[in-house]
Amino acid sequence: MSHVQSTAIELANLLDDSLAPVYVLDEERRIIYCNPALARWTGVAAGELLSTRCVYHSESLEGSPAAIAAGLCPPPKVFCGQPQSAVVSCQGRNGEPIHRRGHFLPLSNGEDESAAVVVVLESSDCSPDEQDAAGEAEAQLHAQLRRFRRQMAARYRIEGLAGNSPAIVRARAQIELAATSGAGVLVIGPRGSGKDFAAKAIH
Repeated sequence: MSHVQSTAIELANLLDDSLAPVYVLDEERRIIYCNPALARWTGVAAGELLSTRCVYHSESLEGSPAAIAAGLCPPPKVFCGQPQSAVVSCQGRNGEPIHRRGHFLPLSNGEDESAAVVVVLESSDCSPDEQDAAGEAEAQLHAQLRRFRRQMAARYRIEGLAGNSPAIVRARAQIELAATSGAGVLVIGPRGSGKDFAAKAIH
């Protein structure tokens, strides 16, 4: 075993033994490491959290890995290479959200603004005042996202693509399929063909 491998194992063991919850995100905001302290705090096994994307969204099944990851999402400035401190949350055993202050350290490979982010949460939950402030901010953000999604869904409905030709029927079916898929989508076509509308309908 090389010295580098030995050092990496020692570092992983050190983080695994830490009482402070720690997790690491890659450039796509996927959780690529989380220690047992984070699994205990969130109530979700580390294996279930791995590969889950930390993104803000308006809907998710409470207690699911996606919902937990949404609560762990870093502030946007972190992905522009700026270290930040912010409050993150997860659902407590009584169903109420609990909050901890997190310290977000962006790492760069010299090419991207932020290639990865290391997050260390404080060892104890926030005070009731901090929790109230964090809960209000989180609720406002998710409410804004819900309003935005409703507005966009009403404006960019698939039925808005006019026509009954076989090509437009096929295009509508492809848009519906793309909208329900987690895959990346590339929309191509000549100028004026409705590419922008199709992309927004999928999104």
